[in-house]
Amino acid sequence: MSDFTRKWLPSEWLDETIPAPQESPDAFIRAIDGGRFVLMPVGNDDGEDFYRTEIIEGQIVEFSAGDDYGSIRVTVAEDRSFTLSSLNPEGATLFWIPGEPDTIAGSIEGVINDAQAPLEPGEYTLGAYSWKHSASFRFEVPHESAPRLVLCAGVN
Repeated sequence: MSDFTRKWLPSEWLDETIPAPQESPDAFIRAIDGGRFVLMPVGNDDGEDFYRTEIIEGQIVEFSAGDDYGSIRVTVAEDRSFTLSSLNPEGATLFWIPGEPDTIAGSIEGVINDAQAPLEPGEYTLGAYSWKHSASFRFEVPHESAPRLVLCAGVN
């Protein structure tokens, strides 16, 4: 079994280019004026409007779980064969060159042999992850503690 870090992202934000997923859905909560709250990407507090989602107490928000398996060093040979510096993470279903969303593929071979931009021989660092099911979270604003997203009971 491979080690991974589970990270979350609001499901409606999933696309080719996404904000950084976080280890807790709560990391996306921001208070704004008038006692209101929004979900926003971490580190983007001035906010791109596309990702700025106003939420109210009791609202259900879908989040997708992404398992981040970390980085893999890949050496690509002239004949398109390759070697890995570590084992291919069991459970990873998506691979890419970090910072280059156009390289996302369902396998290491897919990244290396991309029909539009095959990798040249050399060493590369690939990210490995998988997106899992989505889960429902309810937004709560307790009087004694910080606002939070609570996993809904039932099948998720």
